[in-house]
Amino acid sequence: MAAKRRTPKGIARRKQVRATSAPRKGAPADLASRQGDLEIFEVHRRFIQVMEGDRLLTVSAETRGHYLTVMRSLTVKLSVPGKPISEIISEIMSEAAPLIFQVMQH
Repeated sequence: MAAKRRTPKGIARRKQVRATSAPRKGAPADLASRQGDLEIFEVHRRFIQVMEGDRLLTVSAETRGHYLTVMRSLTVKLSVPGKPISEIISEIMSEAAPLIFQVMQH
């Protein structure tokens, strides 16, 4: 008997959005929103492809550490249900700014 393949949550969510993306009569705003979601999924996919490709090989160990710190924090903040994006961005900007300036000086 073949083992079940587990699907990461992000892929399952993309499939769910795609499956529900059929246009409905009288709902152009919903269609535009779903199209925007699909564009975001595509940008995320491309970002991962680029970072996992040659880009990461060109980043110094110190910069990788800063990047990881910011990405971990962002991921934790994004996972809080109902937390406004504006609040997340404000917090990330204040946390990341010193690291960005430090990287720029190298």
